[in-house]
Amino acid sequence: MTAVSQTIDLPGGRIAWLESGEGPPLLLVHGIGGEAGAWTHQLGSLSAGRRVLAWDAPGYGGSAPLAGSGHVDRLLEWLDALKITRLDAVGHSLGAIFLALLARARPGLLRRVVLLHPMAGMGALPAEEREALRLARIEELRELGPDGFAALRGGAILGRAASDTARARAIAVMAAVPAAGYLAAWEALVAADIMPLLPALSGPALVISGEDDKGSPPELGRRIAAALPRAGFFLMPGVGHYAPIEAPAALDELLLAFLNEDTP
Repeated sequence: MTAVSQTIDLPGGRIAWLESGEGPPLLLVHGIGGEAGAWTHQLGSLSAGRRVLAWDAPGYGGSAPLAGSGHVDRLLEWLDALKITRLDAVGHSLGAIFLALLARARPGLLRRVVLLHPMAGMGALPAEEREALRLARIEELRELGPDGFAALRGGAILGRAASDTARARAIAVMAAVPAAGYLAAWEALVAADIMPLLPALSGPALVISGEDDKGSPPELGRRIAAALPRAGFFLMPGVGHYAPIEAPAALDELLLAFLNEDTP
């Protein structure tokens, strides 16, 4: 099924997304180096009997940059405009943190949740260390520009089993991210700490880690799963930080098995 590109103008700014299928809604939230189009495979494979929505975060794709509100405020504004009051969700990397924040802000909104290569955030680090990391990434992006930055980091985040095609696509996706959108997401990641937020994810959850993921190592995934009230954990062998691009078919199998479970 071909995904349809859509936009809506809201008080907080325009939101763009890709949508496919009909039925109960399933939200796909990309990470800091992604975009709605990174979910192209899942928009097709998960859309049988579901309304799959992959948003572009503020400043990404066709979505307006942040202006006076946060990412989760914009996400809630968009979902309210679509009259969605209950949904399943998959959050990749920083997107996992956004789902935890979403659950805290709107209890009862999320039914089943997948945290895919979840990041912890840097909010628990000492202020001096956190600030050094924040500034280093900003300077790296400034010096290299989007293309050079993507060439350096886009392929490096993938696992040893990733194909050359997957590496090229990961680089292309990251290179397409506007600097302003990336930096706003980077500030959100620097400030966040997922661990205190996890109790808000009270429904069934699945944490998926990649064996070769250096940004969100399996040890972190296991720790997050252990802290969730009702979570399972799965380790994808040979996969790095980008299963939707590296191993889409294997990821589909995991997602469909979890999303189709009967437990509420």
